[in-house]
Parts: sequence; structure tokens; C-alpha cells
Amino acid sequence: MKTVYDLKTALADDPARVEATQKLTLDATRPLMGLAGSYGLFGSAEWWESLNSGKIPTKIYEGVIESVQFEGMNNEGRSFTLVQADTEPYTYSCVANQKNNLRIYEVGRKARVIVFSERKKNGDALDMVWKVEIGGMGE
Repeated sequence: MKTVYDLKTALADDPARVEATQKLTLDATRPLMGLAGSYGLFGSAEWWESLNSGKIPTKIYEGVIESVQFEGMNNEGRSFTLVQADTEPYTYSCVANQKNNLRIYEVGRKARVIVFSERKKNGDALDMVWKVEIGGMGE
């Protein structure tokens, strides 16, 4: 399986995203917006340790890509749907750290999406994608 998306790479390429998320977490004047920061500030060394050690809850969606479809109001993006064994299908946007890897999302390829769950300040859970891996046909 080839890793086509890794959050660590995405955040390294977009440090403003980390800064904005941390700023909102620390903003006491916005008690219903942002992450709770229960595992450290998003993107910090402490936070990455929490994610890598399993303190932050994760879930794996794994299966075969059943369909690739357009998404967005103007069909500007694409998403894919995984057929999983013994559970509901899973759909997510086609994402890649390198644009040329977007072509790897093809019907029949095996895929694995690793998601983690963070609490927001308002108590709701927010699921975010950590990694997306795509394999060959029929793997």
C-alpha cells in the first residue's frame, strides 16, 4: 500500500493551518469554537506523541474502492467510496500530498483510511483523516 496522504506532511506544507487551529483552541473568548486541546495543541510535539502512542482514538476504514465520483457544488472535487467487509461503506474526498497521486484513486484498488477523533470545545467529536493508503488492484 502506498501512502498518498499523511497529515504530518500536509501540516508541514501548511503551517498557517496549525497556527490558526492552535489560536482558536487557546481563544477563551470563543468557548464553542475550536478543539478542546485534550491531547495537547493540534500539531505540537505533545499532540503528535498522543496520536502516535494511541492516546487519541483512531479508527481504520479499509476495503476496496467501489466508486469515484465528483463532489462539490460545481463538481470541482472528487470523492471515493470504500466497500468494507461486514460494515457500512465509507466515503471521503480524494486527497493526496502530491497532486499526481490523485490519479491512484481507481475503482477496484484496495484502500485504507486512518481517522482520529478529537473533542471540540463544545464537547462534540470531530473526526479527521490522519493517513490514506492505496494499494493495487485486487490486493
